[in-house]
Amino acid sequence: MNVEISLSDADVNRIADALEQRRKAREPNDGERLLTVATLAEYLSVKPEWVYERTHGHEIPYFKVGKFPRFRKSEIDKWLASQSRACTGSVNLRRIK
Repeated sequence: MNVEISLSDADVNRIADALEQRRKAREPNDGERLLTVATLAEYLSVKPEWVYERTHGHEIPYFKVGKFPRFRKSEIDKWLASQSRACTGSVNLRRIK
């Protein structure tokens, strides 16, 4: 049995928009997104080894899924904010010719 349905472009666009909204509603917000070691390393612009070292030393917030460390982006962002330090020394700049 074959059924043929004719839809206008406007109807197709409305259906596509509704499906996209449903897809977005199912995704976790960006702050609750889970990062792997590789995606966290990319986010921080560091090597994965750096992430493993900080995880092993319990210096960075993480939890495990089985044996794999995972990171919540929102917790990493808070951790990053807590790591910033003000410059306390003076800076001596000189022009190089």
